[in-house]
Amino acid sequence: AFIIPSNDPHFSEYIASHWKNRIWISGFTGSAGTVAITKHNAALWTDSRYFIQAEKQLNGTGIELKKMRMPGTETIEEWLLSQLSENSQIGIDGKLFSVTEFNRMEKALSPLKLKLCDEPFIKIWKDRPMLPKEKVFLLPDNITGKNRKEKISELAQKGNFADAAYIVTALDEIAWLVNLRGNDVKFNPVAISYAIVDYPNVHLFIAPDKISEDDRKELTGDNIHIHPYSAFDEFLHQMNKPVIINPRKLNIHSYNILKNKKLGISEEQDINGIISSLKAVKNETEIAGFRKAMIADGVAMVRFLKWLEENVGKNKVTEVSAGEK
Repeated sequence: AFIIPSNDPHFSEYIASHWKNRIWISGFTGSAGTVAITKHNAALWTDSRYFIQAEKQLNGTGIELKKMRMPGTETIEEWLLSQLSENSQIGIDGKLFSVTEFNRMEKALSPLKLKLCDEPFIKIWKDRPMLPKEKVFLLPDNITGKNRKEKISELAQKGNFADAAYIVTALDEIAWLVNLRGNDVKFNPVAISYAIVDYPNVHLFIAPDKISEDDRKELTGDNIHIHPYSAFDEFLHQMNKPVIINPRKLNIHSYNILKNKKLGISEEQDINGIISSLKAVKNETEIAGFRKAMIADGVAMVRFLKWLEENVGKNKVTEVSAGEK
């Protein structure tokens, strides 16, 4: 069997088109869902938001809809255990499953074996979208309220990173840490990247042509070293000091590289992740920014309500036209 989740290697809530493997294989376009495929059968699990949509889009595909958290609906693991003989292997792309999820599934699927595979969609998805190439930009201190050196220092003190490197994979955390924004994911101001904090240095893995020469100089001046996004695995192979990870945010593929190095792997103690906890506490500049944004949002809403009041009953107003307005 093979399991296809709705993840990217960073476990983002919304993902770039390049990683929409589950949508491509099934035709189901909802934001959440997992497909499992055996030699003879296939099924998709999704939640109640998408039951009607999934029924329509899966019609005629041969993929059975499994309604999550409904009475009588078996889990992915239960279904696979019923479909396969006990010496079977279940393939997954290790970059799309966290350490925590891999360990949970491995236990739930026993005696079936989970096998990490090379990504199959490289070969079978012929017109697959490329990785995003949108330019990134840096936010000035008067917008962030705290410069990147301060944030990196605060992170190192909070996490006690004196003798270890800290791996950051969540795109919003990287954006906050180095005051960088991007347009790689629709409606999300993030850029596809990894980061490794080896205080006082930070290694940022991102497509180099996304960063302007001026921004590159500014980052380098703040001890942030740019590497190609594709060089992340190679860098892990070359590491020579202990590492601190978040098992819910690091994928099992990267974890296994570190594990084989026998460097010593520690899990961060903050359940949210240290950076998530730090960025949850807003400074005065950020709070002022929120207030400014809410005023702009309120003006837009009042203008919309005025337009709606003036047009309902006079012109045709539908949910679609109101949404467009």
